[in-house]
Amino acid sequence: MTTTKLSSNATIALLRSIGSPFGASDFGRVKESQNLYDVAQRNKIGLLYLESLERTGRLKELKAEYEAELVRCQNQEKAMAKADRLLREAGVKHTFFKTLRPYPSWGKDADVMVLGDGQMYEIAIRTLLEAGYEPELPHLIRDISLSGDSDHHVAVKRLSTPTYGTKHVSATGTDFIDPVTGVDLDLQREFGTSYIVWMDKDLWREKVIRMPLASGDKVATLAPELEMVVVIIHGLVEQSYRLGDYYTFLYHLASLSEEELNLFLVEVRRHRLVRATRTFLALAAALHQAANGFVPERLLLLSANLGISPGEPARLVRKGFHTPHRYGWWTLLGAMAEKLSERKFTVSLLRQWLHMFNPGLTRQVFFELRERSRDF
Repeated sequence: MTTTKLSSNATIALLRSIGSPFGASDFGRVKESQNLYDVAQRNKIGLLYLESLERTGRLKELKAEYEAELVRCQNQEKAMAKADRLLREAGVKHTFFKTLRPYPSWGKDADVMVLGDGQMYEIAIRTLLEAGYEPELPHLIRDISLSGDSDHHVAVKRLSTPTYGTKHVSATGTDFIDPVTGVDLDLQREFGTSYIVWMDKDLWREKVIRMPLASGDKVATLAPELEMVVVIIHGLVEQSYRLGDYYTFLYHLASLSEEELNLFLVEVRRHRLVRATRTFLALAAALHQAANGFVPERLLLLSANLGISPGEPARLVRKGFHTPHRYGWWTLLGAMAEKLSERKFTVSLLRQWLHMFNPGLTRQVFFELRERSRDF
């Protein structure tokens, strides 16, 4: 793609407007644009784009959107602080993940993993019910008064049992709505999709830290070197490379110590995600080169350590740097092949195959695949 075409490309223009944690480029600044904001929202960096405009005195027409996004960000942090406190008081070991970004942001939900067995997961569900949280699927317990232990027991069992449909209780988690902020809390017992477990949460326990929020409250979240790995595989599983994941990775990468950088490589190999990470790094390098004229040295060092995967960057260029970028099926299958050496993943894959004989689950899986394709 020529320099002229790059300068008019929406993804590249957005990246140049926001900049890079590895230093400014010499391409100049991009003015406030509704089109760029729309692209930013699709990539889950709407607030980051508006913050860059505000910081440089270019925010005018999108001022109302900026203020609304700040409120959503504050509400999510309030909801996270409250949920963290409730779960800690109930003795539930947990951590937020892929929710707190190293830049201003908010998401459609807050993901929290229960780092315990099925019994601890049920305690977490009961804790939220007793605190007034409403399930995303309230009809499942509408006939229960929740006035005693037996009622709560029945409600917990229903909310921890998978259902099938457009809106459903997943095999790996269920959603609750915060009664004050309206924020969706995605309570999970495994990191997966349907019955497939993509990462072993038992390997997360030693990586939980307490992260301060803007309010001063602290919540449980993953150490950056593991959070980066989570972001990589989550995007691949959804077959979506978003600029939100690109910036999350870059901001963490820029702030890691040498020891933490080595720990990141350890986590990549421990979770058997070398292929997925190679592809992610290659896409990040291609985008950074196109937008800023160089590839950060740390990105080059990681690629030299893990290897190079040129397939997806070539597809990204052919598609005109359109983002979110949709991963190819061969990329996902390659990552799955590497994961087959992990027992928990292999057993969960077999469990998924057996449950696919249920027509309800089969319809649900095809519905979700169709909905994801609409993002591209």
